[in-house]
Amino acid sequence: MDTSHGTLLLYQPLFSDSFLLPPLLPYIPLEFSLISIFQPFVNQGHPLHDLFPPRVWAIRIPIILILLGSAVVGSFLSVVMIRSNRKKAAKARAVEAGKKKA
Repeated sequence: MDTSHGTLLLYQPLFSDSFLLPPLLPYIPLEFSLISIFQPFVNQGHPLHDLFPPRVWAIRIPIILILLGSAVVGSFLSVVMIRSNRKKAAKARAVEAGKKKA
């Protein structure tokens, strides 16, 4: 076993799973769109209706995913902005302290 990249081996499951998700994301809204378009033309008693959730979820799931994704992106951006402002403020305080000493 190669131990020179021990930390890489530790994170391997995380990376391998994360590479599978992006190619699948476009199919989720597409599937629910197709369900909502074609289900009205299939008889109500047909077994095909048992395979899919009710039509109302064709709207709910993409909206939930968009709101959740927007919240994650917004949270990430706010954390990055707060941290960068803290660094700038600390640097400004250090410059001020240097000027007072001189």
